[in-house]
Amino acid sequence: MSKRKGALSLEEFIAALTPEEAQEWRAVELDLQSEDGDPEATRLRFFELATAVTERLGVGHPGSLFGAIKARHAKRPPKAQDRPMVELADLLPYPLGVKTRAVLGGSTGEAPASPQHPFEVCALMGLLVRMSALLAMQDYVSTGGKDAEINRLITGAIQKPADGKWLELAQALTSKLKGRNLTWLDRVHETLDRRPSGDQELKTAAGGSKRVKALLADVIGFRNRLVHGEAITDADVARAAAQTLLATRGFQWLADYELQVRSEEQDWLLSGAVPRPSPRTGELSEGTPTLVHRNDPGDRMELSPLLRFRPGDSDTESSVELEDLFFLNAGSRERLSYVGYRAGDHVDGRTLGTYEEFKAFLAKIPAPQVPTDPRIDFSALARQHGQLFVGRQELLVELTDRVASGSQAYLLVKALAGMGKTAVMANLLLAELNRREQGGGLPSAADGLLREGDIWVFHFCRPTEGHNSPVVALRSIIAQICDHVGLPRDKWLSSDLDQLKDHLLPSLLAEVSASLDEERRLVIAVDALDEGIGGESESIPSCLPAAPYQGVVFLLSYRVDATCKNSRVERNLQHLDPALCVTADRASPLQGLQRPELREFCAQLQAGVSDDEVSEEAEDAAWAAASRDAVDGLSEGADPFYLRFLANGVQQGRIRLDRTETIPSSLDSAFEDLWMSLPTDQDFLCQRLLLTLAVLREYGEDALMSDLLQPDAPDADPLSPDDIARARRAAGKMLVYDEDRYGLFHDRFRRFLVGAFIFFLVVVIIIIIIIIITIIIFFYFFVAIVVILVHGVHVSFATFCSYWCFSRRRIIE
Repeated sequence: MSKRKGALSLEEFIAALTPEEAQEWRAVELDLQSEDGDPEATRLRFFELATAVTERLGVGHPGSLFGAIKARHAKRPPKAQDRPMVELADLLPYPLGVKTRAVLGGSTGEAPASPQHPFEVCALMGLLVRMSALLAMQDYVSTGGKDAEINRLITGAIQKPADGKWLELAQALTSKLKGRNLTWLDRVHETLDRRPSGDQELKTAAGGSKRVKALLADVIGFRNRLVHGEAITDADVARAAAQTLLATRGFQWLADYELQVRSEEQDWLLSGAVPRPSPRTGELSEGTPTLVHRNDPGDRMELSPLLRFRPGDSDTESSVELEDLFFLNAGSRERLSYVGYRAGDHVDGRTLGTYEEFKAFLAKIPAPQVPTDPRIDFSALARQHGQLFVGRQELLVELTDRVASGSQAYLLVKALAGMGKTAVMANLLLAELNRREQGGGLPSAADGLLREGDIWVFHFCRPTEGHNSPVVALRSIIAQICDHVGLPRDKWLSSDLDQLKDHLLPSLLAEVSASLDEERRLVIAVDALDEGIGGESESIPSCLPAAPYQGVVFLLSYRVDATCKNSRVERNLQHLDPALCVTADRASPLQGLQRPELREFCAQLQAGVSDDEVSEEAEDAAWAAASRDAVDGLSEGADPFYLRFLANGVQQGRIRLDRTETIPSSLDSAFEDLWMSLPTDQDFLCQRLLLTLAVLREYGEDALMSDLLQPDAPDADPLSPDDIARARRAAGKMLVYDEDRYGLFHDRFRRFLVGAFIFFLVVVIIIIIIIIITIIIFFYFFVAIVVILVHGVHVSFATFCSYWCFSRRRIIE
């Protein structure tokens, strides 16, 4: 039977009952009307019957039916606003109810408040603002998290949390997203924006009736005064407590929910100090705290990874120890910490088994730094790579010829790391700028190869300024196309990734394609696709349009390994038709520079620093070093990556092209020269920082590094983030940046650092082993001397062996 759409009404349910089911139904109705009945047993009896009926009818979960029958037959409980605060606190889900009871206990006036009472008030306020933000975030993220502006608000609050930040985030989310059919988010918005009803005594103590968000803001101000040591009177504490309890009254709708969690194949109800086995079957996720409606198990909200449960040591079938619930305290890809609401202790998120889950959560809310101007200016990069550029003429001709032919929709350039693919793409951009008289007079190797009338747009994927984000990339590409063809940008731009990749860019390409004549081309050049795959759920390559457009050519480059493959990029390009893709013959993969090109490079380099000629011996040395690591068929010729370091050394005066002995003998030697030039102050802090980045394999932050690199000596001055910032500036050329985060500029430098470090460890271990063996040999030699002195030169071999065995046994013991 096909499933019916929409919920089943109570009348339809009753009409569908068989005679046997109708008899059971009447028994359920009688139990509900009885004051002596067991409500839990009645509920279970109803769901056993209703589940069988709904499964037979092919409709959804019967949870809404139970609410309807209770509304018809059961004795109505008092409304939440009519309940005393003590009773409401007993109904609120953990840990909100626990904290509310603690504040009530210190606010009764029956005894002097404890010194801890002000902090209990602040803890309840902190829980309210965090729960507000948490529920709004989870509801928004469940929709896919495609709004970059909202995502930046969320990640900013997570990375630098504070009570005020959480309240600000909750207000921003609920005001920006209200009316989008997000049930939980709308509930939070309604709560924050209304004045709590009832409790006139509380309103008087709180200083009047205010909206919940204003009450919470006042208590945040109280907390700030408290933690900064300002004078706090008993009246201040009483007012803050009343404001917090009144704000809690605004969240009274949460009393309809219980907090449940699944642990060790058993569902538990988290309430009070000791969890109880839950009779409700909710198909909960393991270790994930979930708010579940008391009367409708289908109405729920999973709170992990923002809220995390950790069970205690008890493993009995009838109980589980609640060690604590942990609320996300601060999180990034490098650091994840939670704070417990029972003991207030901080724990590393990895120990809660939620790190991968948290990274998946972050992937759902990509938050790139979207530039104010969507069109990214890569002209400085083009001019940088245009200097000292030599060779590659045959590749540039092939690329422009293939573009002109329009025979393939996707033209691929593959290269090993550092072989110059970005320089090739940058020279095409420089030629485009020169054609439009925007290149600043710097000639390009591609000048004269770009046809008049063709439209070229560019994007260079880099882990800086959000350039590896699909939102940023697609916005820049769209803005460039609009500027070239004279279309208004606003019509085609959005911060929503789904809108950009599924609607706006395809529609724009279709419109522009229709306006191109048969010979004209729109070329979209995207460099370094491998760097356009970040931690987001989508990547730049996965967002490229799959449908071909007449006259539109995508020119794509990416890094490959020794097998000429990049499985990561290829997985993200699976949506493209292989028949529409072709790899350039001269870049499959891209080869190194040839000897004449190296000679031209050295001549240009020398001309910029000296009138002296490049010696033939120096040229031979540079060629030998640059081609030392070449792989037959893959990277034959001089390595452009090595030549970058050669150029830096010449321009800084460390290398002279008329002095062979100054030329590094390999890429590792070039790295070594840079490494040895780093400052050694603060116990080699700069070197330790780089080694830590090499091991982390991800981006770091100053705060993280100051935690990791603290000195062991008890009398040493602690490191601050400013100390780390000063140290990393000395290694500026070895780092790349993405806002406040930074990492190593290239994997080949990572391999140099980690490989050299491992080699150093191996050498140290070998030396230690040699020393131990030497000590043992000298020990046995000493034993032999003692034997000779005691027994004379003619001691028997058996006597010596007995001493040897005795000494060996003593060593073992």
